[in-house]
Amino acid sequence: MLLNKALAALLPLVALVAPTFAAFGLTTSGSSWTVDTAGGLVFTINSSNGDITSMKFNGIEAQDSSKFSQISSGLGSASCTNVRTGNSDNYILITCKTSTLTQYYVAQYKTPAIHMAT
Repeated sequence: MLLNKALAALLPLVALVAPTFAAFGLTTSGSSWTVDTAGGLVFTINSSNGDITSMKFNGIEAQDSSKFSQISSGLGSASCTNVRTGNSDNYILITCKTSTLTQYYVAQYKTPAIHMAT
């Protein structure tokens, strides 16, 4: 009985210090696609040019706001698509195509990383 009261008293404190993550997925707002990995990393891609415009790890912005992340020369204008795929839909694949190349961004459920390929 005393143990139950102690646990009940600690439960609100645990809720304050435990990190909270949103659900794994992709949300759209205009030309911005925001991916939450459910592993502490949330990143935003501009769907009209493939730029990564924000990268937050545990709520801290890690993206340089003067340069956006993708290939060094930039994609310029791109046609981007996204799909949820893999076992149990545990991957989000974003594909951005230009006339000369294709850029891929992959997010995996609960993995705080962006896998990129050109």
